[in-house]
Amino acid sequence: MLKVLVIVSFLLNNSFAQSTILNKGDTAPYTGVLLTKERAEKAMKAEKAKIVLEDLRFTQERLIKYHKDDASLQRKKLSQEKFKSNIYNIGYFVLGVVLASYAFKIQQEINRW
Repeated sequence: MLKVLVIVSFLLNNSFAQSTILNKGDTAPYTGVLLTKERAEKAMKAEKAKIVLEDLRFTQERLIKYHKDDASLQRKKLSQEKFKSNIYNIGYFVLGVVLASYAFKIQQEINRW
């Protein structure tokens, strides 16, 4: 990221290149690579695209992690709810058996008379 900031600051600030005018074949008073305006713009576009792609990759990784965590949590909640549902069903079944047997016993007592 620091490299990008340095390149951007050099490309946006033309004062470093205006002190001397160089023609093709002249030796530069400093070391480095001279770029034409088109190549510099192309390099900037490529660097910006790289930054955008890195940001998208980072965002995608965060979203994948979020969705995996959320799916795990939802599976756990669903499992707990299924367990509760089974307990309620068993409870209602036992209650039904008790009430039916009680009703049957009452019916037998009534029939005795």
